[in-house]
Amino acid sequence: QLAMARHVGEALNLSGQIDDAIALHAQAAQFAESKGVLAFASHVLALLGDAHGRAGRVVEALTIGERALQLARRLGQRGDEAWALYLLGNIRSYGACANANAARENYQEALALARKLEMRPLEAQSRFALAELAKTAGRKRDASEQFNTAAAMFRDMGMPFWLERTESALKAL
Repeated sequence: QLAMARHVGEALNLSGQIDDAIALHAQAAQFAESKGVLAFASHVLALLGDAHGRAGRVVEALTIGERALQLARRLGQRGDEAWALYLLGNIRSYGACANANAARENYQEALALARKLEMRPLEAQSRFALAELAKTAGRKRDASEQFNTAAAMFRDMGMPFWLERTESALKAL
């Protein structure tokens, strides 16, 4: 059930149903912690933090995201650590409080760990995020390189949602 809640909550978050995502992730995190099912807790917490960030509650999002990262590291869950870093990058790139340098640092750490762990979807998503930051900073060449690499990876992995987003971003450069 926790795995299902994690995936459904992530889909709700990505589709803009943020309040529903927050409610589901909060319930899943509370359940995981109350039952001592820590194997899922760090990833669910990271997703909860990301949803709070999308909702504009960046301070709360950062607190939750950092907690997720610390838990993943404490438990030696390297894959969840990589996802927590990526989602912390997302949180640090949201809204008026955005901190591009901190977001870039998180994305680069997530990318390096994803490469090491052979987590290709996360590697491609981290490249996409780094490209978005480069684009915002006016570094079109860097953005183009990252978008092109991410697009090739999404194409190879058969990830049409992300491929479409990446190709649209490339056209808008």
